[in-house]
Amino acid sequence: MEAYGSSHCLDIEEQHYVDLFSTFPNLVELVLGPRAWFILPESLRFSDELRSLTKLVVHIPLHEIDTTMISWKLSPLLTYANLYRIVMLVPSSACIDIRASAITKCISNFPHIRWTWGALKG
Repeated sequence: MEAYGSSHCLDIEEQHYVDLFSTFPNLVELVLGPRAWFILPESLRFSDELRSLTKLVVHIPLHEIDTTMISWKLSPLLTYANLYRIVMLVPSSACIDIRASAITKCISNFPHIRWTWGALKG
């Protein structure tokens, strides 16, 4: 997990619990790697103080390109943060039909979010 707008970089894989606002009081953009996304929301504390968070970038693992899973994991962030932009980076090896389905459902389930989708090589 990386937080931009701060001079700190936090590896959530080695943490059991993270209070984002205490660690990064002016958090505006949050970048989650595949492992950080995998353990979200179990390892993060969410509060109203996350109102400054406006952009989320997720490197989503191939096995989690599922709209139900994406919705469940985003719910706490969407409750407490003022997210208006979410960037989902999926493996380029993902089936185009699965990617298209996830994109369509995310856009219809969260119409107030500006979605950007990209492919990760490798």
